[in-house]
Amino acid sequence: MLRETAARAVPGGSLRWWETWAAYGSSLLTLALLAAAADPETSERRADAIEVLYWPWAGALHALLDGLIDRADDAAGGRPNLLDLYASPRETAERMGVLASESARLATLAGNEHRLIVAGMASLYLADAQAWVPASRAASESILDALGELAAPSMLVLRARRLARQRSA
Repeated sequence: MLRETAARAVPGGSLRWWETWAAYGSSLLTLALLAAAADPETSERRADAIEVLYWPWAGALHALLDGLIDRADDAAGGRPNLLDLYASPRETAERMGVLASESARLATLAGNEHRLIVAGMASLYLADAQAWVPASRAASESILDALGELAAPSMLVLRARRLARQRSA
């Protein structure tokens, strides 16, 4: 049933069924549309571009990034993780790169602030040390490559923030 529902939600086979379900778990679309609705300058065309960005692409990326940094804790606690459905770390990296690349492309259509939101959201997760353990490194690198130049400043700031917090603790 999950597979059929996912196939109906995103026709064309561009996403794996668990990537679609991951998008359902993200709050980004709701928050982005609420912000757009509060802006009297938001056109219907712009709202549509925002919706297409966050559902399902950036939403799936968001939820799977959360899974990327929670993977070790999930395994230790016996909890399932959607990333375990990929056949290999290589496939995980490829698919997360596709999600990030499509999110970056669609963010350009939604507006510069959405390019920053996507890069900042991804960087928030990728600044976590768990994103760089051997099992996650290829996926993290793929995502950063796909997001391009906007991710670099976010990563710098968020890594510095984590380092400062570690030193003060």
